[in-house]
Formats: sequence, structure tokens, C-alpha cells
Amino acid sequence: EKKDVSLNISDNYLYLNYESTNDNNKPHWKKSFNRRIKLPSDIKIDSSEAELKNGVLSIKIQKDNSKNSHKINIK
Repeated sequence: EKKDVSLNISDNYLYLNYESTNDNNKPHWKKSFNRRIKLPSDIKIDSSEAELKNGVLSIKIQKDNSKNSHKINIK
């Protein structure tokens, strides 16, 4: 379920956390999952989105295609 999943992007890493407890009156049974995934430095953080549908998590992160270069003239 969506309430059990947390996604964050920080310092060019995608952090995926899942934590859920079993509702079958077994308080000691707990499921958790944590992953950290390195991302390229040229991504658009603000345009990131995710969807959880039928147990499948889809994450879309766009690449920033703007050129951050500057030509230097030689004198």
C-alpha cells in the first residue's frame, strides 16, 4: 500500500523505504525494505513522480537536457 512506501531524493541518491506490520495479531512480525540508488547528477528533481498500481512501483525521473557548459575564448 502507498502508506507503507516512502521515496526521497537527496544528494543524487534515491531512497526507497518500505515498512509494514502484519495485521494478524502478531506484533513481532514486521516487514521492511530499504534501498539507496545512485542517480546521475543531471536530473530534474522537481519533475520526479511515482505510481503504485497492483503492487508494482513505477518511478519516473527526468534527465535535465539543458547544457551547463560555457565556451571559453582563448586570447
